Parts: sequence; C-alpha cells; structure tokens
Amino acid sequence: MDCFSKWTISIFFVFTLLIRLYAIQLPVWNTKEAFQIDLSRNLKKQHLNIFQSKVSFIPEHLSSQADLNPPYPWVEDFPLFHLLAAVVMKLINTDNLFIGRVLSFIFFLLGTVLLYRFTSGHYGENIAWWTLVFWGNAPLLLTYSTQFLAEMGMLSSFLGTLYFISQYFNTKRYGYYWAALLCGIATPAFRYYGVFLFLPLLFYWWKHAPKINFRMICFFILPIIIPYLWLRYSLTAVENPITMHQNYENWHWGMWKLYLWDSPFYYEIMFTRFSQYILTYIGFGFFIIGILLNFRDLFLVSSLLMMVLSMGIFTVGHHNHEYYQVKFIPFLVILASSGTVYIFGKLKYLKRSILVTILTVLFCLSLGQAYKLLRYDSSGKVLGKKLALYSNPTDKILMIQDVPDPVVLIYSQRQGWLKNKSFLQEKMKIPQEASLLGIRFVFSQFVFPDFLKNKYTVLWQESGPMGRQHKCGAIKFFFGNCHHDTSTLMILKPH
Repeated sequence: MDCFSKWTISIFFVFTLLIRLYAIQLPVWNTKEAFQIDLSRNLKKQHLNIFQSKVSFIPEHLSSQADLNPPYPWVEDFPLFHLLAAVVMKLINTDNLFIGRVLSFIFFLLGTVLLYRFTSGHYGENIAWWTLVFWGNAPLLLTYSTQFLAEMGMLSSFLGTLYFISQYFNTKRYGYYWAALLCGIATPAFRYYGVFLFLPLLFYWWKHAPKINFRMICFFILPIIIPYLWLRYSLTAVENPITMHQNYENWHWGMWKLYLWDSPFYYEIMFTRFSQYILTYIGFGFFIIGILLNFRDLFLVSSLLMMVLSMGIFTVGHHNHEYYQVKFIPFLVILASSGTVYIFGKLKYLKRSILVTILTVLFCLSLGQAYKLLRYDSSGKVLGKKLALYSNPTDKILMIQDVPDPVVLIYSQRQGWLKNKSFLQEKMKIPQEASLLGIRFVFSQFVFPDFLKNKYTVLWQESGPMGRQHKCGAIKFFFGNCHHDTSTLMILKPH
C-alpha cells in the first residue's frame, strides 16, 4: 500500500477517534450501562468485594421482591470490568461515572493495535490497513467503545489471546503462551458469552499444532471454567436469575425453532446488524467476496459457525441487543478487508479517487448508523443532579418513572426504590423510609394525583425537551439540533 493510501486511511481513522471523544461525554440513558456503573461503585464501597450481587441503589433492608418491579439483582456478568473501574475510582478517589467509558476507549485502542499486528502477520499489510478502516468505522464500535460496558474488555482480551498465541507458534517462546492464556482467561471473565470466541481459536490452534497435549488442554479448559462457575453461582445466588423476567422467558437460552427455523424476520434483523451496524452496506459487499476468497481458512470459516451458534443459543438476546454482535466484528472486518484488497488489486486506474470515495461514503454511512445507537435521554441526568442538590446522602428516594430506570439514582448517588407509572395509577403504598419522591415522565402535561397532594409538597419541577432524542440525521445530532421528547420532572417532599 502506497504512502498516500496509508495517510488517507490514518486521517479517517482519527475522525472516528474524535467521534468517540464526543460520545464519551453524552449522558447515560442505557439501563444496562447504568447497572454496570452502579456495580463498579458498589464494588468500590464494599472494599472491592467481587461477589457483591445486590446493586447499591437497592438498600439491603429494602430489597425484597415485593418492593421491586421488576427484580433487579444483577449477577449475570463476572465483574472483572467493574472491578477494574472500581480500582481506578479508588486510586484517584472519585465516583465519576465516565471512568468506565474511558476504560472502554482504552480497550478499543489496545484492541486496534492487537488486531492490526495479528492481521498484518497473517494476511498481509494491505489487509491490515483496510481492517483498521472497517474496525474504526463499525457503528457498533463507535457506540460500545465509549459505553460503560465490558464488551471492549472482552474483545481486546480475545485479540490479545489471538495475537500472543500466534506469536507463540511463530517463536516457540513460552512467555507468549502464558500471555495468551492470561488473556484467554480474561475473555469470558469480562463477558461469559466470550467463551464462544474459543471455537475459532480451537481451529486456529489445531491448524498450527494438530495434536492434543497438556498445553492445549490448559489453554481451552481453564478459561471455560470461569464462565461455568459464574453461571452456576448466578443460578443459585438469587431467585429468578439471569433472565430478569418474572415470567421466566427464554431470554438467554434462545428458541432455536421459533427464530432460526421459522422466522424470516429474525434473519432480517441479523442482516441489518451486519450490513448497517457493523460493516455498512459497502463493507458487506466486500465481506461476501472475502468469504469466497477465504473458504479454505478454517479460522475465518469457523468464526461464521461461532456466530450461528451464538445467535441460536442467545437468540432473544441477539434480537433485542446489538452488543451481542460486538464479538463478531474482528472476523467480519478481516473478511471484508480481504475482499476489498482483492477488488483494489484488480483496478488499473483511479485507485486513489476510488479509495477516497469509498472511505468518504463508508464514513458517512457509519456516522449515519452510529448516531441511532448514541441517541440519549438527558432527563435522568437533570433530575439526578437536582436530587443530589435537594437531598442528603442518607436519604432514600422513591423513583416513579414511565419505565423503572436506575439512571436518576446513578447521577444522584442515592438509594431507593424504582417504580413504574402503575404505582400512581393503582395508588400503591409509599414506603415510610422514603425521604423524597422523584417523578420522571415523558410527557408535558403531568396531572398531580390528589392522593399525593395531601401528603407531599413540590420542591422542584421542570418540564421541557429533555427526553430521548428523535431520529433527525447524524449531522444535526452531533451539533445538538435533534428534537427531544418532552419530559416532566418533579421532586416531592412529605409535608
């Protein structure tokens, strides 16, 4: 690849980094991210007790199932990422909720280096450079590399495993093996479903050392023990584990027949995730070519099998949440890059013009899809800051919202209950321990219920466009011109 192409790709990659710096400072609105933030804070407050299973905004004496709707004990994830965030918070003596976002960004940068080193060593420098293009512009990574989630930790650990084990086979130095084993253990420790990534690793190992020995057994058995033990713990630690649904839906364990066999809509969703939110439509075309070119590469082909297994076992998870597909990205971008290099190798004229055109269109498509995932609701931050101002650290808050969401309690650093709007409609009993009442609804004309007027006084109230941002185009979004839903926020105090 000539110097012009490298500089052009580098400039576009820097643009993607600048977008991430913008996304890091956006308010938290994702409930999953809010849980991760609170887990890290709880670990810090509990002297880094990694087996703490109740989140801190639910005081122990208020955490009965009757008080919660829905049940919120969160033991699904082995909290390695939360432990790292807690350690950093403790070292710099802060509870800043953006610590985890910065950690995710650092893991993204680390994963970028590891992916480039591995790809350049196995598939050539040209493919490695194009891998940076698709990796940096993947809309899912534009979002989740700046979220307080463990996905980037899992992905970077896997890429570290892949790179170090490749170096071990090349040099036969045992230091690389132990580094690969450590990264391999960390992969499912960040997210237990990272264990799926060991399927292509198995094919990669077998290609370079086709015999079973003690090192191979340790490499593939030790990392699997961690998610097994953690899942076993989570299945017995709390009532109704993992699913977080009172009706025991097959949220994690999937429904093979309903989705994979009988539902074309499921495949339409997965096509959208691959084509729009990972590779974009341009990259998806090169991805198809890459499959045809690498059909004999067991490492890359087995990654496709891994994707099918993951989407089958965690069917509804893949259906509902895009972050389940983050672990597919390294394989998809390598295949797409392989197809891109092949096409460029066939071009005789206008290579630079076509390069700039592809990068520009790819960047615009990526930006256009990423903002859909980055859209946020600032009302939780506004109300949380006001609650911190109007309450004491020991106060317990009863939060009534359209949907129970811990974001307000995260920003206010307070404890209490989470209730939905049915609490007001059914005139449920208010806990005596509640020092304040917080109300957060996504509409402007909030009718103050009569049964509250007799008991509570309004300390603060505000209504305005603070809710979820609407779809309005990426450019308007990044310049703050998107329309927000109108939210009504209130803080009430007993007479």
